[in-house]
Amino acid sequence: MKKTINDNKTKRILIFPSGMPESIAFYKSHTDCSIFGASAIAEDPSNSIYDQWTYLPYVDTDEFDQSLLTLLATIQPDEIYCPHRFASHYVNNLLDKHHLDIKLISNKNEKLDSFERKQADAHYAAYNLLVNKFDVPIYDRLSYTEINAVVKHALSIPGETGVDKIINILGIAALIPPGDLVEIGCLYGRTAFVMAWLARRLNKGNLLCIDPWSTDAAIHQDTSPTAREAIKENYNYDSIFQEFKENLLCSFYQSVNYIRDTSNNAINLYPKSDTISSPEFGDTQYTHTIACLHIDGNHDFSAVYDDVVNWAAYLKPNGWLIIDDYNWPFGDGPKKVADEILKTHEKTMDTFFIAGDALFIRLKQKFDTDILFIEKKAS
Repeated sequence: MKKTINDNKTKRILIFPSGMPESIAFYKSHTDCSIFGASAIAEDPSNSIYDQWTYLPYVDTDEFDQSLLTLLATIQPDEIYCPHRFASHYVNNLLDKHHLDIKLISNKNEKLDSFERKQADAHYAAYNLLVNKFDVPIYDRLSYTEINAVVKHALSIPGETGVDKIINILGIAALIPPGDLVEIGCLYGRTAFVMAWLARRLNKGNLLCIDPWSTDAAIHQDTSPTAREAIKENYNYDSIFQEFKENLLCSFYQSVNYIRDTSNNAINLYPKSDTISSPEFGDTQYTHTIACLHIDGNHDFSAVYDDVVNWAAYLKPNGWLIIDDYNWPFGDGPKKVADEILKTHEKTMDTFFIAGDALFIRLKQKFDTDILFIEKKAS
């Protein structure tokens, strides 16, 4: 078919979602192509950089298929670059269903050196804004090379944690008291790598990873059938678990360990065992006091609530609670629980902020799980 928009560039590429770091890097290294961006974020800051940018509904909505078909008919791309695995499932299904001769290209780029250096400068600048805000002493601050080494290695691990969240975790690192670091929901280990590295670098403690690495446990009952299908068809959890171990083992033997079980079961082991052991990571010592708790497991309301009630009880005064996907397009479980924490613990919070769609909270005193949803419990 004849192109509806004429230009002198031979290849036409649609990038969706347009605001991911991989998407922007891809755009910057393909200046010889006509690039069109699309995103489900109406006020996406990336929209101004593209030759043409279009809002698309979230993939897990009834409007998505027709909106994307209309866009494809309008711009007639030769290729679609979609670095987000979850979204690419929907795009691939649509291309197959309608027999569209458009190539869905992988996340591979060989022209990024200059752009990556600019990104590294931006990462360090963002980190410095945070540590300046929190008055972190100079001797506790991380160097330019350290920040970008951690970001680079973290992004080499598959996962959905973005740069903004990684930078903010590094930014609060010096403010985390000594104690255990616990992550619920680890997938391939991207965030676990960041937490384990900063814990060792700043001598905070050891990291415990909790994840069943199981399809049944990962299914979000609060989401649509299509979203559940996307998880079932795109994630082989035995393979992901193997990759998780390979991603962390070489760097963190005996300073990281895991419990391959649900958090509801793992909490029965944590307070009773000074040592968690595994064939791969050996014996790792834990204190039963949590300095930083990162909750990123099943996002159903009941699951997030259980994670907080079971594990935040062990959170130290001045410890950090991070609840991922506060603004999650496929459900509101994390937001409901997080908002309840903000309401009930307002007087005991030292600080809180949202970064990379995660809510960061620091409490001055011990977390009180008994007051969560007390009104509903009474009724």
